[in-house]
Amino acid sequence: MKTIKEAAREISEKVLAGTPHEGDEALMAEHLGMFAAGVAYAQQWISIEDELPGKGTSFVAKGMYSMPMQTYMRDGSLQPTFGEHKLYIRLSDRDEECYRYLKADLITHWRPVDMPL
Repeated sequence: MKTIKEAAREISEKVLAGTPHEGDEALMAEHLGMFAAGVAYAQQWISIEDELPGKGTSFVAKGMYSMPMQTYMRDGSLQPTFGEHKLYIRLSDRDEECYRYLKADLITHWRPVDMPL
């Protein structure tokens, strides 16, 4: 797996290839900064007090022990579903029920994930 810096450099080189800015180290450094900021944003945990996952969202959650926990899918039901060797907990599409379920499970934060169902 590439590091964030390696991936950013590769993308920057592709974007700048064939342009007058090809090989411009200052511009590549600027791309690295923007890329790293995007990665940091994508990796942040969202408090359930601030926002609940949207309907149809797959997400990983963590609780009071700050360890990533179970994978969830918010689709309108509450039954566990096995798929691709993973257990998904399906949550209600009603905000009040979803919030109550997450709080009862001691969930404090969540983060969206791309996951085939």
